[in-house]
Amino acid sequence: TVASVVETLVSHASETASTVHAKLGHGATPSQRAQVVAMVLAPRYLVRSWVSYFSKNLFANTSTFWVMFAADEYRAMLRRENRLHAGSRQQQHRHKHASSVP
Repeated sequence: TVASVVETLVSHASETASTVHAKLGHGATPSQRAQVVAMVLAPRYLVRSWVSYFSKNLFANTSTFWVMFAADEYRAMLRRENRLHAGSRQQQHRHKHASSVP
C-alpha cells in the first residue's frame, strides 16, 4: 500500500542515518566515514533493509487498518440497531398512549 511505501522510505532513511551515526562515533576519520557510507549504500544492505522495513510496515498496516475497518463497521451496526430499537420503542410508546386516550 502507499502508506507502507512511505513509511518504508522514512524508516529506511532514519535507520540508515542512525546506523552511520552509531558506527562512526565522534572521532571518525574520513576513510572510516567513506567505508560506513559505502556499506549503507551497498545494494545488499539496501535490499535487505528495504525488504525488512516494507514487510514490517505492510503487515502492521494491514492488520491495523483491518481492525479500524472492523471497528467502524461494528459502530455503524450498533447505530443501525439503536435506530431500529429506538423506532420500535417510539411506536410502542405512541401505541400505548393512543390506546389509553378515550
